[in-house]
Amino acid sequence: MQFLLLALAALPLIRALTISSPTAAQGWAGNTTVQITWTSIAGDPTTFSIELSRPNQNLGPYGGSLAVGNNVPTANDQFTFELPQVPPGGGYLIQFVNISNINTVYAQSDIFTVAENDTVSTATSASSTTGSVTGSTSLTSTSASSGSSSSSASSTSASTTASPTSFSAATSIVSPTWLRELVATSAVLSVGIAVGFGLLA
Repeated sequence: MQFLLLALAALPLIRALTISSPTAAQGWAGNTTVQITWTSIAGDPTTFSIELSRPNQNLGPYGGSLAVGNNVPTANDQFTFELPQVPPGGGYLIQFVNISNINTVYAQSDIFTVAENDTVSTATSASSTTGSVTGSTSLTSTSASSGSSSSSASSTSASTTASPTSFSAATSIVSPTWLRELVATSAVLSVGIAVGFGLLA
């Protein structure tokens, strides 16, 4: 009789609602889409809320626990959501709790690990590297353009300087000839004047 009473008292505690994943062997990575799966039988709660917790530790900016689902239908057998970047490490677990009172736990997962998302870190590093290469290329192109401008300016300056030199050279060549003709003309005029005076006398 006493055994029967103990069995009847334990009946409300027996439930088949069982979390299949995540597991201790297969955890999650932060900042990724993750999935929770479970099994149930008739008599289990029809809906529940889902809490991500880490006993005796907090979840960074999310405090002691993070509500990831509310009013989830038991019949769905799975729930997918975007896990934020919580502190990496072990000690995490999923709890299915009463919608009105989260202290009433219907089911609890194995303790599992949340790893840091290496893909996000790699993508960030790649973006930084690309930015550096692009910046260097732009600087090189700018320098080359500046060099071309300097060369063009030097060519223009050389051309401008050459013109007065050519003009001076031409002037120095023409000037003596012009003077000789002037002297010759003056001599002819002097002779003509002298002859003229001689005829008059």
